[in-house]
Amino acid sequence: MSWIADALATGLAATTFLVAFSSVRLRAERDRAVARSDNLTAELSRATVAGRAVTDEEVVASAEALHEADRTDSIGSATVIITYGVAGFMVLLALVAGLRSGLEFSTNPFAWTENTWAVFFFLAVQVAVVVLGHRDYLWVGEDLTRRIGASALSKASAAIGLSRADEYDEALTLTDQVVARLPSWPWAHAFRAHNLLQLGRDEEARSAIDQAIALDPKNSWWHIARAEVLVRMSLFTEALDDLDSLDQGLRRNVEVLTLRGGALYGLGRREEALAAFDQAIKIDPDNPERRMRRGRALLGDEASHLQSGSPSDALIEILLDDGERIALDVVSRIGRSRLRARDAASAIEDFDVVLRQRPDDAQALVWRGAAKLEAGDAAGADDDFDSARRLGASPRSIHSLRASAFRRRGQLAGAVDEYSKWIAVDPSASAHFGRAMTYMQLSKYQLALNDFDVVVSEEPKHTDALAHRAEALAFLGETATSDAAFERALSVGTGMAHTFHVWIKTLLGRNRPDIAQLVLERALGLDQEAVERSRLLSLAGSVYAANKLYRRALAAFDEAATLLPDDPDVAYRRGICLADMGDKGAAIESLQIAASKPSLLQYAALGTRASLHRSKGALDLALADLNAAIGLAPEAPRLLVSRGCLYMEIGDFDAALADLNSALILQPQGRTALAHRMQVRARLGDLDGAGDDLAQLESLIGPEDEVARIRARAVLAESARDWEQVAKQYRLLIAKVGNDPGHLWHLAAAYVNASNFAEAEEIFKLLLREHGPSLGNEASLAVVLSQQGKSEEAIERFANLRDAHGEEASNWVKRTLHAEVLPHYDVVMSDWEASAATGQ
Repeated sequence: MSWIADALATGLAATTFLVAFSSVRLRAERDRAVARSDNLTAELSRATVAGRAVTDEEVVASAEALHEADRTDSIGSATVIITYGVAGFMVLLALVAGLRSGLEFSTNPFAWTENTWAVFFFLAVQVAVVVLGHRDYLWVGEDLTRRIGASALSKASAAIGLSRADEYDEALTLTDQVVARLPSWPWAHAFRAHNLLQLGRDEEARSAIDQAIALDPKNSWWHIARAEVLVRMSLFTEALDDLDSLDQGLRRNVEVLTLRGGALYGLGRREEALAAFDQAIKIDPDNPERRMRRGRALLGDEASHLQSGSPSDALIEILLDDGERIALDVVSRIGRSRLRARDAASAIEDFDVVLRQRPDDAQALVWRGAAKLEAGDAAGADDDFDSARRLGASPRSIHSLRASAFRRRGQLAGAVDEYSKWIAVDPSASAHFGRAMTYMQLSKYQLALNDFDVVVSEEPKHTDALAHRAEALAFLGETATSDAAFERALSVGTGMAHTFHVWIKTLLGRNRPDIAQLVLERALGLDQEAVERSRLLSLAGSVYAANKLYRRALAAFDEAATLLPDDPDVAYRRGICLADMGDKGAAIESLQIAASKPSLLQYAALGTRASLHRSKGALDLALADLNAAIGLAPEAPRLLVSRGCLYMEIGDFDAALADLNSALILQPQGRTALAHRMQVRARLGDLDGAGDDLAQLESLIGPEDEVARIRARAVLAESARDWEQVAKQYRLLIAKVGNDPGHLWHLAAAYVNASNFAEAEEIFKLLLREHGPSLGNEASLAVVLSQQGKSEEAIERFANLRDAHGEEASNWVKRTLHAEVLPHYDVVMSDWEASAATGQ
């Protein structure tokens, strides 16, 4: 066994030498690399203190020294392999020798011989030396790995990877660490700006990129990066200043041209923007993914200092991608805002621009489909939606935008269907809320309440749902429960202005203006932004008008208009107030703003202005407004009924019947539509159809409302021109409700048409005594005087009407007096014509 011990001693000596050689060599390489890296890092620190911008090369060099030490050393690797080989051979030799000795192995060390102890000692020391050498080798490697990982370059590389994976929060955390270590490295600030921009922190992004430019003002890429930030912030003029500062070669870069187009588009310089987009397409029609190569080629000497794989290389690639995306996002954003403002035609043009640059943009296709749907191009919309589906657009986005488009067009049944499809694939609170709001428009309050309950169960602090749920309760007749529900919505503490707005509108809708004014006083005490304050003051004007406080109402409208000039909501409500005050001309003028500007109120403003035109006898203007309103909301029953009534007045009963039939399809139990269709059928000679409508109307009215039933019979009798029956029904109404001026006028008109002129004269005089002069009452008295041969007095009254009311008096005569109905029509018209000379 002695020769084995000698061999093991020799092996141990060799192993110890090899381990020592390997360790000394490895540590020497490490120490040289660390010293070089520390020197370069110290230089970076001194540059930072001096305020000098740190270049990419300096940062790369500081990390490159560590990377060099971490590379494989062939001699060191061979030494480690030989060390392991010698150690393994020694162990094998000891085992073989022990087996060949023939001696029995004993686990009792006290029974071991001197040679056995020597073998054991050499083996143990051999293993210990190898283990320690291996651990030393690992420690040096781990230390280098740790140092490399802690370097600014490694953190920057890791941040780039996270940013490309859309992990912007984590990327920003690493970038902040780089900025803290190297605050004078422009790249770090520029890359920080990129991540802040992706997180929606635009102001911070601008501050970060401004720091990069302050450190390195001649670097064009930082100006491109700032232009992207400015475009995102809608500061388009400043963005163009940055882009115009670039050299001519870089300005021809495809993505820079696209970014410039986005800035121009945002400024409303559409033709210049389209020219920029077109130029980008001509330069690179296929838009290949070779942005870095193209960017470097265009930069020329400016980019020559950049090394392949440097942080700036990666950031340039990101900037080029971002510039194109941000520019087209601006155009998409403009398109979406125009669509929400009901300017579908312009929105389609915007999305066309985006899709020329990015034909596979699924979301742009979805939005363009919604715009086409709103513009009435259903086939084109379906094509866009189908293309978007093939490109992976989510069913949710398609159904939600289709539903919104249907709602804006007033096609509420279609909207409900789309919301239901959305709920089928994604039963979210948003889908239920959208359907609930549509049910509210359809006056299906219980169905709306059911959906609002779903929303509130999922999101107990959804203030919109809480407020409109309270509104639904009010229209279901649960007044006390509704008021309590509004208080609950306010207790959430957010969205209070909107909750008050809904509550006040609900109180007005439920004819509780006195309570609405009390709630309004609470709302006016809130601190609000200008837009919210304007909307509340506009609503305040409606509340004051409902309480006949007209001066306060007009003052509120004036204050609202100073906060938000030319706002459709303010103009619409002021118009309603002025109409209520009897100033129809001023009301029409006020409604012009709301009727001409695309908004959710536009069709209502057109419908209201049509009513005012009609009351002034301007039937052509009224019809034009109603046609425009129905074009915006083709499934609004009230508009169809209004146009049907206007057609009746014009004398086009077939067109009137078509509109009223359409209204009843949309709202089968619409009492107003039924009452007017009954009149139209009677005038067309369809007395059986008119009788059916009367029967249905009476069933809807119910036996408890006898007044409404009598009124319905009176209307049918008027349409049938059964004047004795008309007079009978209105006498019954007057007996039940008193001297209502409308009932008195219709009774007197029935007497006139039945040639009972004396009685008619007395009733018209009664109206003037008890209810004061009005165009209708004064003109009616003049008519009945003329019919009785009292031409001198009639002409004088007609002349006074011409002087007081002008064209409106002429319109009343044309609209109200009909040769086929009015007895002595020629005499009356002769006196009317004679009054023109008297008035002059």
